[in-house]
Amino acid sequence: MKKNPLFSLKMKSTLFISFLLLSSVKGFSQDEFITKWNLATPGSGSNQINFTIGATGTVNYSWVGMPSGTTGSGSFTNINSSYPGVSCTIGGFITNDIIILKINPINLDFVSFLSADNDRLIEVNQWGSTFEYRNAHKPDEINYAQWSPFNRDTTYFAPSKKEFMINYRVQHIESLVQKLKENGVTILNEIEEYDYGKFVHILDIENNKIELWEANDAVYEKMGIDAGYGTTK
Repeated sequence: MKKNPLFSLKMKSTLFISFLLLSSVKGFSQDEFITKWNLATPGSGSNQINFTIGATGTVNYSWVGMPSGTTGSGSFTNINSSYPGVSCTIGGFITNDIIILKINPINLDFVSFLSADNDRLIEVNQWGSTFEYRNAHKPDEINYAQWSPFNRDTTYFAPSKKEFMINYRVQHIESLVQKLKENGVTILNEIEEYDYGKFVHILDIENNKIELWEANDAVYEKMGIDAGYGTTK
């Protein structure tokens, strides 16, 4: 795992899913969902981008093209919230521009990047969204979960063939790993320790890779504050 989780594209969560290409999340914050696209990379068209969304109503968006300085805005209508959602295309861009697309979160349920423009996507709202929630057993304690998309050619989910990985927050990771070993669970690596927590990876009975995280939320919170990131509550 890279040293800074806020830039690492690794997911950290409780029963939380991070998708390789199909990157979706329910319940966006009130902040705009921001993505950055490089039109110099081959994709669905020289002056357009395509992706899929699910929504419960009209979704508004705006964009800026760099370095051309062009701008635009619009709305997605007739969208449903059922998976896999509805394919949406935005056009009118200048060829080879960098497009900063801002989607209003109102009515937005999920976003999927499973399209011909996957390789054009170069940033997603500072590599995802950090979710803040309270510990049910310790209401004064704030915990965090990180949703993050991965590049299509990532090897981080290997040896699993799935396009996502689930991460579980755990306690006492050393004793947990020992119990898993005693029960025949495949442990993929040694426990890795960083300032913001300890990590290890296992395989379930269907060969899905799972990440276990014993979090240090105080350090993780400070890293987010120092980086100037907000949270989704």
